[in-house]
Parts: sequence; C-alpha cells; structure tokens
Amino acid sequence: AEPDAGTYVEAAQQAVAQAVRPKAGPVHLNVRFDKPLEPPPAWAPSARFDPATIVGGLRETPDATETLASFLAEHERGVVVAGSARLAPVEIQHVVDVAAAVGWPVIADPLSGGRALGRPEVVSTGELLLRDPGFVASHRPDAVLRVAGTPTGRATLAWLSALDVPTLIVDPDERWAARGPTVLRAQVGALFTSVDPPRRDGWLATWQEAEKQAASRRRDEVSSNPATEPAMFRAALDAAAGPVWVASSMPVRHLDVMTPNGHRSPVFANRGANGIDGTIGSAAGP
Repeated sequence: AEPDAGTYVEAAQQAVAQAVRPKAGPVHLNVRFDKPLEPPPAWAPSARFDPATIVGGLRETPDATETLASFLAEHERGVVVAGSARLAPVEIQHVVDVAAAVGWPVIADPLSGGRALGRPEVVSTGELLLRDPGFVASHRPDAVLRVAGTPTGRATLAWLSALDVPTLIVDPDERWAARGPTVLRAQVGALFTSVDPPRRDGWLATWQEAEKQAASRRRDEVSSNPATEPAMFRAALDAAAGPVWVASSMPVRHLDVMTPNGHRSPVFANRGANGIDGTIGSAAGP
C-alpha cells in the first residue's frame, strides 16, 4: 500500500532528530519518487508527527542491567544478532558468554569481530541459513537481542524485519532512532558483565548443527568452483596475513557469506553514509 503523507513527514523528522543527536552525523535517506516529483499544490500533511523517540532510553547501567536480565529470563528461544559495527574483542567475548549461558546462538556479522573468537555459539552462516524458507520456519525465535548496529546481509535484514517478536537493542553510541524496540543506552562490556543470566540448554544445538552443515557446503562449493567470485574472495581472505579492508556493495556481502567462524584476521569496511564510495571516503579521511 502507498504510505500516506504523514509517513514521509515522520521519516523526515526522524532523520533531522537523528542528525542532531548528541553524537551527530550525516543521515542517508533512500527515497524513490514517481514523476512529477513535486506534490500537488494543495498538499499538506494530514497530521503532525513528533520526532521518533528512543523507547525505554535507559542511560544508567543498573536500569539497563535489570532490563537485560529480565529479557533473558523471560524468553527461552532467543537469538543474538551482532551487526556490522566492530566491537572490542573483550566486548564481543562478553556478549557470547551471556548467549552461551542462556543457550542462544549469536548470528555474527564478520565486521562485528564475533567470528574471530571461534566460539561454538557463533553462527557464521546466518546469511545462508536465513535464505532457506524451511530453516526459517523451523527456527523462529521468540526474542531477538541486537548489538553492534545493523547487519550487512540482506537475508538477515529481511528476516529481522519480518519477525514480530520482542526485540532489545543495545545502543551505546546513541544511533538508534526507529520506533518499536526497547533500546538500552549502556556500554556493551559493562552491561553484559553485570548480568547473571539463567543457565539453560536452550535450542542452541539445532543452530550449531545447521551451522555445521552449511559451513561444510560452503567449503565444498569453494573447492568445486574455485573460479567463482566468492571462492576467489575466500582465497584472498585466507591468504591475508593482517587486517583486511573490504569495499562496499558485493565485496562486503561476499565477506559476510564466506568468512568462517574462527577466521582471525581483523576485517573492516565502511558501511556508513558514504555508501559504495565508502572506501575512497575512508582513505581520504575527514
């Protein structure tokens, strides 16, 4: 259905509010217009929308700890999604420790640093698994805990958008502006070390088995079709002796699909307002 005028007004107000937040920065909007681009002369928004507010904008660690602890206790079949904002090794380690305790898988974007840990709770094939309708249907979580920003993978993003389950966002950088989920304003390391999560087996084993099968299929594809673009990307990744910088668009998506759990080379990319020009923008500096 075509969004009403108020939807566009709300989106614009959210963008302005986000641009002038305490950690201000550029805001990118993708807007597709039909011709003619101009609205009718008599157009006016049907209602006024206030800028989006952070739901449960918790700034004090004790409050955030209580909210996170309750969230972990109330949901058994949860999933942690670590996005494309790189966390410090100790921070992502604490996140995985908590997930391991409650039996939740960690779908880790390669840019988060989660895959470098080589932990059995980390899922490196999320972008492959979440393209399978059968897997999605049989592995529906009852809660999602998100850290480290937005994931790279399109299938992962589509899956998150389609889920209608309680969602908790950990947002230490004060970047989250959309309505809906509860947002915790706390530092990742301090927050995840302050909770004492319930110990349960959960459903982690089913994700681990799926990860094992998908990773095996990924290896077979690389060895059977070494001349493909993803296979050559994997070969270059395996040969890296130090940090790897990956361009936007398809390279960073190849990184998401092809990076195995336990790959130690730190990987970086610009997923911000520069878009496809992020590599040049990052090289040029501010």
